[in-house]
Amino acid sequence: MIDADYLEPLQALVRGVNPHFIARVAEQTESDVTFEVGMADKPFKEVSEVAITRFSTGASFAFTDRGIPLPLTVV
Repeated sequence: MIDADYLEPLQALVRGVNPHFIARVAEQTESDVTFEVGMADKPFKEVSEVAITRFSTGASFAFTDRGIPLPLTVV
Protein backbone atom coordinates (compact mmCIF):
# COMPACT_ATOMS: atom_id res chain seq x y z
CA MET A 1 0.00 0.00 0.00
CA ILE A 2 1.10 3.54 -0.66
CA ASP A 3 0.36 6.01 2.08
CA ALA A 4 1.67 9.35 3.26
CA ASP A 5 4.29 7.68 5.48
CA TYR A 6 5.59 5.19 2.90
CA LEU A 7 6.25 6.79 -0.50
CA GLU A 8 9.10 4.54 -1.68
CA PRO A 9 7.00 2.55 -4.22
CA LEU A 10 5.59 5.75 -5.70
CA GLN A 11 9.06 7.34 -5.80
CA ALA A 12 10.41 4.32 -7.70
CA LEU A 13 7.52 4.52 -10.17
CA VAL A 14 7.84 8.22 -10.97
CA ARG A 15 11.64 8.09 -11.16
CA GLY A 16 11.37 5.24 -13.64
CA VAL A 17 9.75 7.77 -15.96
CA ASN A 18 12.18 10.61 -15.19
CA PRO A 19 15.01 10.46 -12.61
CA HIS A 20 14.34 14.11 -11.70
CA PHE A 21 10.75 13.43 -10.56
CA ILE A 22 9.88 13.48 -6.87
CA ALA A 23 6.53 12.54 -5.33
CA ARG A 24 5.10 14.48 -2.37
CA VAL A 25 1.92 14.42 -0.35
CA ALA A 26 -0.27 17.29 -1.55
CA GLU A 27 -3.25 16.68 0.73
CA GLN A 28 -4.28 14.10 3.28
CA THR A 29 -7.67 13.43 4.90
CA GLU A 30 -8.96 10.57 7.02
CA SER A 31 -9.82 8.49 3.96
CA ASP A 32 -7.79 9.94 1.05
CA VAL A 33 -4.26 10.97 0.17
CA THR A 34 -3.47 13.14 -2.83
CA PHE A 35 0.06 13.10 -4.23
CA GLU A 36 1.83 15.54 -6.51
CA VAL A 37 4.86 14.98 -8.71
CA GLY A 38 7.48 17.71 -8.99
CA MET A 39 10.96 18.13 -10.40
CA ALA A 40 14.18 17.99 -8.39
CA ASP A 41 17.33 19.91 -9.33
CA LYS A 42 19.51 16.79 -9.51
CA PRO A 43 18.54 13.29 -10.72
CA PHE A 44 18.02 10.57 -8.11
CA LYS A 45 19.88 7.25 -8.19
CA GLU A 46 17.95 4.27 -9.53
CA VAL A 47 16.69 2.02 -6.73
CA SER A 48 17.93 -1.58 -6.79
CA GLU A 49 14.40 -3.03 -7.09
CA VAL A 50 13.93 -1.12 -10.34
CA ALA A 51 17.44 -1.77 -11.69
CA ILE A 52 16.90 -5.54 -11.59
CA THR A 53 14.07 -5.25 -14.13
CA ARG A 54 16.55 -4.25 -16.84
CA PHE A 55 18.21 -7.68 -16.51
CA SER A 56 15.04 -9.74 -16.10
CA THR A 57 13.74 -11.53 -19.19
CA GLY A 58 10.21 -11.24 -17.82
CA ALA A 59 10.32 -7.46 -18.21
CA SER A 60 10.71 -7.51 -21.98
CA PHE A 61 7.91 -8.09 -24.47
CA ALA A 62 7.63 -7.73 -28.22
CA PHE A 63 4.94 -8.56 -30.77
CA THR A 64 5.95 -11.10 -33.41
CA ASP A 65 4.65 -11.41 -36.95
CA ARG A 66 3.08 -14.88 -37.14
CA GLY A 67 2.20 -14.70 -40.83
CA ILE A 68 -1.28 -14.77 -42.32
CA PRO A 69 -3.96 -15.23 -39.65
CA LEU A 70 -6.58 -17.95 -39.95
CA PRO A 71 -9.94 -16.74 -41.24
CA LEU A 72 -12.71 -16.59 -38.64
CA THR A 73 -16.20 -17.72 -39.56
CA VAL A 74 -19.11 -16.54 -37.42
CA VAL A 75 -21.59 -19.34 -36.83
